[in-house]
Amino acid sequence: MHTDESGKRRDARRRLAHLECYLANLRRAQAHRAEIAAPSNPDELACAFSWAYSCLDSLRSEAQGSLRARRRPRVGSQCRPATAHIFLDECGSPRLVRSADSIGCFSLTAIVVRDEVMMDLQEAWDGWKYEFYGTTKVKLRASDILRGRGAFWFDGDTLKRDRAATALGEVISKLDFKMATVIVRREAYLELFGHAGMDSTLPNDIYHMALDFLCERLVMGLHLETDDRRGQLVAESRGPKEDALLQYEFARLLLYGTSYVPDTWFRHQLLPGIKFETKDARLAGLELADILGRSCVEKVMAPTVSPLWWREGSPKLFQSRETKNSPLGMKIVPWADEYDGLWVK
Repeated sequence: MHTDESGKRRDARRRLAHLECYLANLRRAQAHRAEIAAPSNPDELACAFSWAYSCLDSLRSEAQGSLRARRRPRVGSQCRPATAHIFLDECGSPRLVRSADSIGCFSLTAIVVRDEVMMDLQEAWDGWKYEFYGTTKVKLRASDILRGRGAFWFDGDTLKRDRAATALGEVISKLDFKMATVIVRREAYLELFGHAGMDSTLPNDIYHMALDFLCERLVMGLHLETDDRRGQLVAESRGPKEDALLQYEFARLLLYGTSYVPDTWFRHQLLPGIKFETKDARLAGLELADILGRSCVEKVMAPTVSPLWWREGSPKLFQSRETKNSPLGMKIVPWADEYDGLWVK
């Protein structure tokens, strides 16, 4: 966490923006209450306004002054860099309840594909499907593969299933892409932080918190490992409301940044707006994010075991910079010493 004066000013400006939104909403509530003549405690809004205005001057004072540049990318020329597509998919439930699912973790995984190799990657993925199904119109899901059901049932032919799994691993190892993942150990997280969350600057929603952590790593990975490309996020659609909330959180990152990465770097490295697709699109990037995200979760759940395609997928993690406990491409929340060196095991 930055402790210099610029870091304090950034935090003050972020809180000031939220406080101004809070005041605007109070004014709207006051106007609506007058219109409908709602019965209420007359001191209720007055107290809220009084508290907000008492904070306003001090935050404005803290936010004044110039900001020192912090961990920003160096741009070598005025030409816009090439682009890449970043495919996002989740694994497990983001709800902080013990019975949410049997996985025990929530993960958000990103597959980064340079645009010039996108067609080759999709063709190789579809080629594997055609070899084993005779068609490319097959939707691959990690849960089906692990349980040998759906598209991975193969009419009960276990030998064909094993051959397909081996061949898919070979395809994954040859594909040209990078990967980053954030894994939240739900029960450990709940015991350590409770429902209040890790930090007041982070969203309480686990999915949105994971997006913040993931985007911090993506901007560094794009800069260091893909020739400073700009990334277009493509996420699997979860529903109109869920998609809108995710879009809102992504916009907030581009506007205000985080405690570690300034907003200017997010805007430099990531194209505005998330595109949403469904499983029906059968995009190789989304299916890879689903499959390898599950593999990463299983590795965290059982560190001494190598799940399907872990050995093929883990070398794709961003490796150019070591963070406090792991390579750039993997973040485990909360951390535990048993995960030391996990990505090379």
